[in-house]
This record gives sequence, structure tokens and C-alpha cells, in this order.
Amino acid sequence: MNVRVLLFGPYADAAGADALTLAFPERDEVTAGEVLAAIRTEYPPMSGMLSAAILAVNERRARPEQPVRESDECVIIGLVGGG
Repeated sequence: MNVRVLLFGPYADAAGADALTLAFPERDEVTAGEVLAAIRTEYPPMSGMLSAAILAVNERRARPEQPVRESDECVIIGLVGGG
């Protein structure tokens, strides 16, 4: 299965793309934690940035154990500050 992850702002800059496609051969489902781990491994420039990010799946914050399917919309969301 393939999981497509949309990127914005500094995440897109670090990856050099607006989206990543991660391959999980012979799997029908993975977890949000596995998706983030794959990004850390396959895209080292993003590794340090992900400690301050969450993965949203279908417009909702995903817990690490949440299942992710090929048809899900995944987005990396960074911390947003304000004041």
C-alpha cells in the first residue's frame, strides 16, 4: 500500500515537495506512528522537525496507534504559535 502525506510550509521546504508518497509493501493498513517513523527514515532532513508536528488523518489529529489506510488524507501539521 502507498500512503500520501501532504506537506506545507517548512515541511514542504525540507522535503523539497508538497507531498510524500510512502510505500508499505504487502500491508493493507499501517498506524500513524508508522507513517511518521517512515518519514523520519526516508526523509532525514525532516527528522528533527517532526518532534513538533502531528499527523492529521482525514482532518483529525491522529494518535500514534490510529490506523491509516491508503485512501486516507494525511497531512503533517506543525505547531502554530500566536500571541
